[in-house]
Amino acid sequence: MQKNMTPTQLQQLQQQRMAMYAMQSSARLQPTQFQPVPHLYTSMPPPGMAPHAPDLAGWNDPNRAVPNNRMPSFRLTAHPSAAAPPRMGQQFAGQPAGVRPPMTVVPHVETTPVHTPVQKRNLALYRERDNTYQETLNIQHKRHIDLAQEKKRDIELAGAERRAKTQHGPIVGFGPGYNGHGNGTTGGQTRIVYPQQRKRMRHAREFRFALEEMTEQAEKEDALVPIRIDLEIDGYKLRDTFTWNLNETLVTPEQFANVLCEDLRLPAASFAPQITRTLRDQIQDYYLHNASMVTKDDSDQEKEEVAERNENEVAVKKEEEPEDEKKVKSRELRMLIRLDITVGNRALLDQFEWDISCQRNSPEAFAQVMSTELGLGGEFKTAIAHSIREQIYVYIKSLLLVGHEFNDSPVTDDDLKHSFLPVLKSIIREGEQVERFTPALLELTDAEVEKIEKDRMREARRKRRQTRGRRGILLPDREPIKTNRTVYAIPPDHDMTDEQFITSISNPPRAPVSDVTMHSQRRSAMRARINIAAEAAGNQTTHPSQSMQSVISLHSTNRADHTRPHPSG
Repeated sequence: MQKNMTPTQLQQLQQQRMAMYAMQSSARLQPTQFQPVPHLYTSMPPPGMAPHAPDLAGWNDPNRAVPNNRMPSFRLTAHPSAAAPPRMGQQFAGQPAGVRPPMTVVPHVETTPVHTPVQKRNLALYRERDNTYQETLNIQHKRHIDLAQEKKRDIELAGAERRAKTQHGPIVGFGPGYNGHGNGTTGGQTRIVYPQQRKRMRHAREFRFALEEMTEQAEKEDALVPIRIDLEIDGYKLRDTFTWNLNETLVTPEQFANVLCEDLRLPAASFAPQITRTLRDQIQDYYLHNASMVTKDDSDQEKEEVAERNENEVAVKKEEEPEDEKKVKSRELRMLIRLDITVGNRALLDQFEWDISCQRNSPEAFAQVMSTELGLGGEFKTAIAHSIREQIYVYIKSLLLVGHEFNDSPVTDDDLKHSFLPVLKSIIREGEQVERFTPALLELTDAEVEKIEKDRMREARRKRRQTRGRRGILLPDREPIKTNRTVYAIPPDHDMTDEQFITSISNPPRAPVSDVTMHSQRRSAMRARINIAAEAAGNQTTHPSQSMQSVISLHSTNRADHTRPHPSG
């Protein structure tokens, strides 16, 4: 049949065969992944094929039959996501009838023959590198698998611990912990405690302020008022000292009194009104005199106006100015501050000079430095600052009552004038005065503390009697008040004198058998009181007793030697 065809017909037939072969090849290769046979990269050709690249040019000859061993070998590996190729005669999906699918060009693969020694060495080097790279990939893959398995085990272990804690509490993960005995019980179920649910066995209302209110309060200047509380109600004694901010607007005296009673476990119904009244009276008294005190706004402004007004006059009259006026312009109000503070069984005694006209002097800064140097605690630090402010306020109040203008003029009142120290001539203190201006820290016994407290109460009653007999301008008492930071105590049912106490001890009433065994601490306290009472009743001399030799009054002219034994007789 092919012999009777013309060359044109043979060429058309050849083109049809080639198109049909290309369509069959595209149907097989389009949904698959091409992968060459490994032996194409080796020096040995496939069986039945010459050691050269396949010659496809001879396919154009329609009279030549191409044997199977001349066809290039391919390994067709179907892709997992690829569908099975359609068979011949089936319609391709998505293609209309009569339309042939697009043709895919088959990649040309040719073998590289290896004949020379150089090619063989290169081939061996390529194989070695491929093997090394494959081993590296295998090791990395193994590491990834091991890491994934380790993370999986960690996740499973954490999940098991979480489930165990949820079901049985933290005792499973952390052990039993404390089991009471003063430490509380731990190991229970974990729960979140919100601020309103926390343990707070208190009756006073908790302070809660808005951020704007606290910011406004922080911007105000502090004006500290010395407050002293000395109350005795229902068998309780309350003695405390602190400072109160005059410009305080957030916390009221009533709220402070309730919190103080709850902190000290005092009956609020009896103490809260008295504490509030004491606070308000002292704050009001300070406020009435605060407007006339030396302030930075008024005094400094007046001084600047006077300086500007007399700037030219001072330059002209400087040579004619007498010495007295120079001293007046540099006048200072130096006073003597005396400290007598008792906290527990420790007493601090000291005295030093203080200029009340200097605005740069800070009682709090001085108390901080002094407490640090002497190794004192916070109770002493606040007590020192309070005592300084209290004495400064008493002197300033006295100056205002006598009409002092705080304009470098001399003090007119004779009694008050002698309370201030003369102008310093040298910054070095004389040798005999050094001992009097040296702080002393004493350790007192309970009997000595009780004796000091009794003397303080007697001195307070004596001062009240003297105040009632005065006439004219009533100036405040400038004698420093002793500070005793014993917060509160329960006194006996009735206060007896020393003679009554000795008599009651000498002739004690019959007590029941259960009261015969008395606590050792109570017996020691009673024995100490007997000794003090007997000494006060029998030794009516001017010399201090042996046990009270270490108690010093700072307003005396000389200090006693604490180490020298007191002569007997």
